[in-house]
Amino acid sequence: MCIFSLLALPGCRDEEAVQTSEGTRTVTVNLGIAMSRVTEGSSIGDGSTPKDMKVWIFNQDNTELVDYYEIENPTFSGSDALGELVNTNEHVFELDNTITYLNFYVVLNSDNVTGLSYNLGRESPVDKIKAATFTGLADNLEDNQVPIYGEATSEDALPVEDHKKSYSVTIKTERAVSKLELFFTKESASSDLKINRITLENIPNKGLLAKEIALIDIANYNKTEILFEDSNGKEITTDLPASESPVGDFSNHPDDFVQIDLSQAYLLENPNNNEWSPTTGTDYEYPEAAPSRENAYVLTVEYTLNNKEEESSFVLPETKRNIWNKIFVRVNDNGELIIQYKALPWQLVKSSIGYAPQHVSTSSNPFADETSYNEFINGNNYVLFPIVSYNDDRSNTQKLFNYIYQHPEEGDNEARLCILTRPTYDNEIDDEEHWALKAGSAGARYLFMLTGPKGATWEAHLTNEKDFSFSTTAEDDFNGSEYESDGKVNKVTHGIARQKPYIIQIIANHLYTGFSKNMSGETDAGSDFGENGNDGYDQYKGYSKTEWEALFEDDYLTDWGEEKWNKEEVVETDFYITVKLTDGSKYNLIINPSFEKSDIDSKKFPFLDKRRFAGNDTHIWIRHLRAQYGWQNLEYLARDVDPNASGNEEEWDNFQWWMVNKYWNPNHEWSK
Repeated sequence: MCIFSLLALPGCRDEEAVQTSEGTRTVTVNLGIAMSRVTEGSSIGDGSTPKDMKVWIFNQDNTELVDYYEIENPTFSGSDALGELVNTNEHVFELDNTITYLNFYVVLNSDNVTGLSYNLGRESPVDKIKAATFTGLADNLEDNQVPIYGEATSEDALPVEDHKKSYSVTIKTERAVSKLELFFTKESASSDLKINRITLENIPNKGLLAKEIALIDIANYNKTEILFEDSNGKEITTDLPASESPVGDFSNHPDDFVQIDLSQAYLLENPNNNEWSPTTGTDYEYPEAAPSRENAYVLTVEYTLNNKEEESSFVLPETKRNIWNKIFVRVNDNGELIIQYKALPWQLVKSSIGYAPQHVSTSSNPFADETSYNEFINGNNYVLFPIVSYNDDRSNTQKLFNYIYQHPEEGDNEARLCILTRPTYDNEIDDEEHWALKAGSAGARYLFMLTGPKGATWEAHLTNEKDFSFSTTAEDDFNGSEYESDGKVNKVTHGIARQKPYIIQIIANHLYTGFSKNMSGETDAGSDFGENGNDGYDQYKGYSKTEWEALFEDDYLTDWGEEKWNKEEVVETDFYITVKLTDGSKYNLIINPSFEKSDIDSKKFPFLDKRRFAGNDTHIWIRHLRAQYGWQNLEYLARDVDPNASGNEEEWDNFQWWMVNKYWNPNHEWSK
């Protein structure tokens, strides 16, 4: 999620740069840091100001520091188009003309952490910046004073090879901690409830500044801290009867809860805490089977109910960076704690369209019947699946989604396995034995559905638009469904929230091998050879299986393919989808979540952590691979192979440089 952004400012010009010598030039980079909103109201943040800001600018391979600057207590004034406060700076420096890209790294509030592993400053190399850890936070911090990290590298790096005079850049950053808020109420107005002490146990020994922490990074969880204590007891004056608040509904009654002022609202990440089970309402409920307490954050509440001393403890939900957990607790008349929580991306605000859309449940099937499907389409939800054809058993979208949800081993193979080939296999000739070719690209085709909130828009993105693109041709993928009367529909790259799926397809832009020797990789780019039946390979349609083999050999590599193959360069892209709400909030959707909590057999998932696709929560990793002769199972192209594997009877069991897939599930059992 974007919390701060370095924004383009008015007045940037694109004249030729000022040349100061044969090898250098003077450039100006205009920077603006926008302070995003972090409260649920309409105000902009809590008014707090960062203590310090450090920015490093490196060359394209991070071997040379181009510029560095620090600002103490950066002030924020003015506002951008979204009404967010902006801090502006202009930096002029000498730039070597051999530098083609600039990488930016930014850290805010490093002075507000304790136990920083490395004294960050001008001399800090990139690996030290990205590996920095801290053991805790200073006291009495506010939302904009916690440690914050961001970078603009790789596809977000700033190209400077065009020798302009002025540039602007965007940096996406996140808070490196989680935020906790606690709210209490009682079941009956006649009850007397006081909160005396709240204690947090199993605090990790450190947090990571630049990335999400993992179990391996933490040495111990020995620390305990009192978050709240009142010798007289904090009186809870509100009440919320069970009859007025159904399951998963607490956050819809904010006026019926009293917030507890915690001594430390910002927590280090703890990977042992997990998301609770979703309910049919707005909030998540505390699991019936209590989560494991081992090394997880445990909150102990000491309270007095009707003059009787009570104590209860529970495991906190998922505690990750940039997540704001609002926990609501109702103390029933018998002293039992009823606990629910709502998790928000920290900067997101509540607007006229409500909270952001949520990915469908990853623990239970939300498409099992018409009732649950209606809840899905009438809510603010989304889901991405590899496309599967409608048929007699899957005659509408509820039945189709129900089937795909339960069968992650099924669906469009290119989308499901995250691989593309161009030229691709001609199944009409080789009957899916993969020994014949046609010139077009295989397509990774997806069904995507965003049901709300009203007014939300979405857009699909690729990080490598040079080698990959979206197809927007018309297809009849809705045949056999409730949308059959629509006829052919276009594949798209963007859309609105609606109660009907969209089709997204990704293709490869270049030929890896050609239908004749010494071809250009651009020869068939942008052409649809399937329509006119003459794709260059027509001349070989009478070939036998053995005769086709020569067209897969190195002699037929295109100039583009030969370069990639000889350099052992993986052709890859990330695919992701952003959503924009009517209040201007924009962020990445979680299109590739883990289904660890589902009862679907992990062997059905091609990728680790029971993910449907290669990659992480928000980004799907896709490769353009060279088609291999006679490899009938496309899994052989997609999987990860032991680097020491050699001498095996089948070619696909012997390691080659491109057969590396760190996301692959070695226990996956393919269905075909």
